Amino acid sequence: FYQITTTTFSGHYTVGAGQTFTSLTNPGGLFEAINNGSVTGNVTAYVTSNLTEYGNNALNPWGGSYTLTIAPDAATERLISGNISTTFGMIRFFGADNVIIDGRFSGSGRYLRFRNINTTMPVFTLYNDATGNTVRNCIIEGANTITTYGTIFFGTGLVTGNDNNTITENMI
Repeated sequence: FYQITTTTFSGHYTVGAGQTFTSLTNPGGLFEAINNGSVTGNVTAYVTSNLTEYGNNALNPWGGSYTLTIAPDAATERLISGNISTTFGMIRFFGADNVIIDGRFSGSGRYLRFRNINTTMPVFTLYNDATGNTVRNCIIEGANTITTYGTIFFGTGLVTGNDNNTITENMI
């Protein structure tokens, strides 16, 4: 099936209090907008404030080999937090490819802190053939006590598996 849309994404966007997108995963957030639109070029989303996430929307695949980069807008720590007890985690890549979450600002530091305070779900979940994603230079905090999930969870694949994903230079 093919979705016809007039909303396209390419270039730079801001996510935070008072911005066009006030969250990543909440209703009306960046992930829902991308899922309902069309990615026509590389996208960079700058996090401009702390975010409270409800985990409503996973990030789905889009056509093409474009990247989505999520990064801080300044050398100021941004807390992305939630108490997500359902839907398999706070930040979910549901077959999304080429996502880069980079906590560095101007090439150094760790300015993105991801925190799920729930004791049953991970912070990040990659599943349904999520491929070529990177999470780097972030602080990742999970309260999960379920040994089958952990803080970062690689779920099942559909066809090829969750391949070539990189988790590097993080404090977990």
